[in-house]
Amino acid sequence: GLEVLLEVHNKEEIETHINGDIDLIGVNNRDLKTFKTSIDKSLELYEYLPDRLVKISESGISNGEDIKTLKEAGYNGFLIGTHFMKSSYPAKVCKEIIAHYKTYLLGKNGREHLYLYDILQNFQDHWSLAKDPLHDMINQSIESQESRTLWKRANYDPKERMVKFAQINPDFVAQMFRTAFDEDKSIDRRVDRWFFYAEQMLQELRRTNPTSVVNNHFQDHSMLSLYLACAYPEKYAYYDKRCFVETLRITKANNFQSIDDLPRFFKMLNTFDTFMKRDPEIFAAHLMRLDGDHFYKGYTRMMISECLFVFFAKSEKKGVRG
Repeated sequence: GLEVLLEVHNKEEIETHINGDIDLIGVNNRDLKTFKTSIDKSLELYEYLPDRLVKISESGISNGEDIKTLKEAGYNGFLIGTHFMKSSYPAKVCKEIIAHYKTYLLGKNGREHLYLYDILQNFQDHWSLAKDPLHDMINQSIESQESRTLWKRANYDPKERMVKFAQINPDFVAQMFRTAFDEDKSIDRRVDRWFFYAEQMLQELRRTNPTSVVNNHFQDHSMLSLYLACAYPEKYAYYDKRCFVETLRITKANNFQSIDDLPRFFKMLNTFDTFMKRDPEIFAAHLMRLDGDHFYKGYTRMMISECLFVFFAKSEKKGVRG
């Protein structure tokens, strides 16, 4: 049968989540507030791990010396991911994608995706869960003068569904967002809770609209990423599945699968963020386009979303290399 691995980030999770069904325990070395990693977390938490469990150290492992240190401490296995994203081939591809984006920004037509920064500023200006009525606040916050393509397309209207549900049960929706925005919780847990709440929301909409066909809540990975990116512009970015999957494919990422994986996408952003910040001309060129007060003008990882949009739009025309 399948064995169960429990991932923990601190002493509290070790003390509250372990039960008889757990076979392996993984200590995630990533600080969920800063996304920085250090094997010191595994070393600090080892003494609290039950002897009977297989112990795994996850993330932040970059060389053989780290593995030796963790083995000597008592760890049985290791999860290594970011190191491979920093190896020569993925780094080369990331730099190529960013270089294409810089060329786009310096060109005359680099305005196609300015709605990303319009929605960011609009959200920052209007969002507050303390405002009443809540549905009006959400309706005002998720808006753009440039384009509504992220939340309103044919047979796809997640904003309307959320606004409608906020009219029915504002307290539930407020809690839904408080949980999603709780940076003290792991992103994996917040994603899981988001979809749990969304399913409850869908059932409630069906109960209150018995004569209507309501088959989808539309609160998908992309929409959750939009809310997070608007709330924390320097940490998150809009998730487009096609761009994410293609990035994994052309960087020859380990464990490549064509499935939604929002936590992995957010981790991938760290690599792009590092390379993008090394070239200050990119942000300067970005700011030159923002010729109105309705645009967000701080640094934001939405630029990485735009970077991927631009690159894979080009690749669609020319054929993405494998």
